[in-house]
This record gives sequence, C-alpha cells and structure tokens, in this order.
Amino acid sequence: MPGMTIAVGRGASRLMQSAIAWEDAVRIIGSEFAGESLFDRVASPSEFDALVALADLTNPTVRAAQGHVDLVPLIDRIYGPGTGLTMSAFSWPGRGSRFSDGSFGVFYAARTDRTAIAETVHHQVQFLAGIPPVVVDKTVLLVNVNAPLVDVRRAQPAPPSLYHPNDYRASRQFGASVRGHQAFGLVYDSVRDPPTGECVGIFRPPALAPVRVHRTLEYHWDGAQVTVR
Repeated sequence: MPGMTIAVGRGASRLMQSAIAWEDAVRIIGSEFAGESLFDRVASPSEFDALVALADLTNPTVRAAQGHVDLVPLIDRIYGPGTGLTMSAFSWPGRGSRFSDGSFGVFYAARTDRTAIAETVHHQVQFLAGIPPVVVDKTVLLVNVNAPLVDVRRAQPAPPSLYHPNDYRASRQFGASVRGHQAFGLVYDSVRDPPTGECVGIFRPPALAPVRVHRTLEYHWDGAQVTVR
C-alpha cells in the first residue's frame, strides 16, 4: 500500500498504510452503553434530521441522544441497525485515551478476545482504584474492520514514545495528526497484551461494518485486581 506523510515533531515521517480486513474484531464497553440509539432507527441523513426535528417538538431528551454528532463529518456518518454502537464512539468522545485528548472520539477494537480483555482490564483497574469491591457488567461487541490504516506495528516506523505505558502525550499528538490527514485510523501493537496482541484505533465510521452484540462479561473488582467471568 502507498505511504502517507504524517507530520511528527519538527519534521515529517513517511508512514505506511496497510489494508486491514479483520472479521469479528472485539470491542468491550460498559453494558449500560450497549443499547440502541437514534442512528440505529433511521436509514439516511434525512430521516435522522427529521427525527431530531421531531424530538425538538416532543422530547428534548431524545435530541440529546445524538451526542456531539457535529464531530463526525456528514460524509462519514452511518445509519441503520447496528450503527449506533459505532457512532456513539465518535459522537460521545468521553475521557482522553491513547490517541485522543478527549476532544474527538476513537473507536478502539482488538484482534482477539484476549487482547480486548487485557486492554479493558488495565483501564478498569485504574478507574476502580480506591473503591470497595464491585461487579461491573461489560458487553462484548464484534465488528468487521475494512480500511487502509496507518500501520505502526513492530517493524514499522513509529514516533518516539508512541507506546509509553502511561504517558499519552506523544501518542495523542500523533493521533490528532493522523486524524487531521483524514486517515481512517491506525493499527498498532497492544501495550497490555504483548508481544502478539494487535489493536485498531478508528477515526472514521465507514471503516467499520455494523456492530453486533456478542456476549456479556462480569468484571469482579476485589479492591486490588479484576477477575473476568
């Protein structure tokens, strides 16, 4: 695949894109976020706009369910059954992550169950630190990924500190640069499941097929660690 030039630091690095076609990539989210949204209920932008306009007259809380959809360019918005769980990652950015400071959304997914669990357990432990034992329900989602992605896996050039385990400053700057080039996203090595785990960070919804809900997991926090059941 052709390379693309991404500005990194004071210069620019020539970074390669790879054609990624993953079936059943795995994303794990809190079960409270696994329901349908406005995007699932319509089939086109005009239907979406009509539903939002109706919500203005009848139920303002429904309008709020679209989140910050303005963060997603019109050309990249997707609609229909299974798209709500994709679009929510972009229209509700949430907290900062490895490739975003929280000002835009990223759809993260892993190549395997094992990697997805390792990644989410790490972040769950950080989130739950200091609170009493609790059980958190998680929903496993499956999605097909099909797009050219900037490839920063091992043996490919990558900015210094991209894989720092805790300091995300360099990776967030890099993510913003890649997104600014209208790239579909990145494919990268998992920091939490070395040496073979792989993940994607998607910046544009058309790189993803409709999401399917697969199963539910329980993350049991005992005050020190998480056990997955």
